[in-house]
Amino acid sequence: MTFAHFVSNPAQRARQSFLRTAMIVALAGAATAACAQSTDTATAPAAAPVLVTVSQDKSFVDLLPQKALDERKFMAQPQSWFLAHLDGAQTVLEGQTLNPKLQYEFQERVKSRAASGRDYNEWLNKIWAKPAGRQQLRDAVDINWTRTAYDVGKIGAIEDTNIPGPGGALPARIYRPQGTGLKPALVYFHGGGFLMASYKAVEPQAKILAKEGDIIVISVNYRLAPENKFPAAQHDAIAAYRWVVANAAALGIDASRIGVGGDSAGGNLAAVVTQEQIRAHKPVPKALLFYYPFVDVNFERYDSYRVFGNGFGLDKQFIAQATSQLFAEPGDKDHRWLHIADSPDLAKFPPSIIATGGFYPLRDQIRTLAAKMQQAGAQVDLKQYPSLNHGFLELSAVVDAAHDACFDTAREIGKMLRQ
Repeated sequence: MTFAHFVSNPAQRARQSFLRTAMIVALAGAATAACAQSTDTATAPAAAPVLVTVSQDKSFVDLLPQKALDERKFMAQPQSWFLAHLDGAQTVLEGQTLNPKLQYEFQERVKSRAASGRDYNEWLNKIWAKPAGRQQLRDAVDINWTRTAYDVGKIGAIEDTNIPGPGGALPARIYRPQGTGLKPALVYFHGGGFLMASYKAVEPQAKILAKEGDIIVISVNYRLAPENKFPAAQHDAIAAYRWVVANAAALGIDASRIGVGGDSAGGNLAAVVTQEQIRAHKPVPKALLFYYPFVDVNFERYDSYRVFGNGFGLDKQFIAQATSQLFAEPGDKDHRWLHIADSPDLAKFPPSIIATGGFYPLRDQIRTLAAKMQQAGAQVDLKQYPSLNHGFLELSAVVDAAHDACFDTAREIGKMLRQ
């Protein structure tokens, strides 16, 4: 996707692109208590958790501004309306038919940008170049990614905590289902190109996972680039997972049933956690949940990068921008954590669910990962939703296929963690 995809034009936002896709924004959720800073390793001390209850009197939908609510209502119209308002035939590529709501969004976005007479990417890059601008854009995504997502209502409880990380406290939010007794858990990492997003941006899916999967979800913030270069996020993810394992009993978690998951860049973090647990001979996650994960920095190896690299939300231009800001040294791209699809440890990966759409440049690297895992003997459930693109978690309230993907995977990961 392009930077322009992430931020609404206030004068046009209500009836235009509902701005989802995966990648801008969000530090958010600042720590409620400071944590002693340590050296940049992936080993976090097993400090006892301090939990702060979050009120559920208002959901993320109740907190949306009116323009976002108008947009939510607009995109909830029947699919037939969007079919009738397409400028041409439905988009069909490689035997896949793009969802008409997505096609309408892309169509109207092109018109809006052409009419503005402004280079949106140049404009947003200028904003992004300054720390205050980056925070502004990151804050925007906490709203943008929830605008058209489904709300399951109240769950058992929501709590905030801080996890000791190698570079300081990692804000985390815990989502609990109804019921008592020890529960399986999923440590979850948000996407955002390692540049943006926070647990607030993925709260809709965290609640779906908790309620439909009957599991405890620990959604974790991590350090973002360009302020914190690779591999800061990976070190944070490893530390967070190990902290949850060490504090399982205090968190009400069955320590033998802890999984890890994430979307996009967060999917990479989930895979890295698994790989490093294997290599360190430490407890491996019980199961994995990947939503359109980033698993290979060599994007050009795959046909989907060329076929779907422009015009479908997640664009090659954004991928290049994100990559350029992630690394301190060119040689960092060779690190094994950025080539999960080529990992020699795939045979030891636990049972996994991989959910992928059809219209985006990372599709083929994800299919390759699934195939290699299966060839290595790992248990993989590859769930393909060919009418969707990258970032479909944010569409669960307005697109039927996205709703099905979000709910099906939540139920399946709950079952997998209990096997």
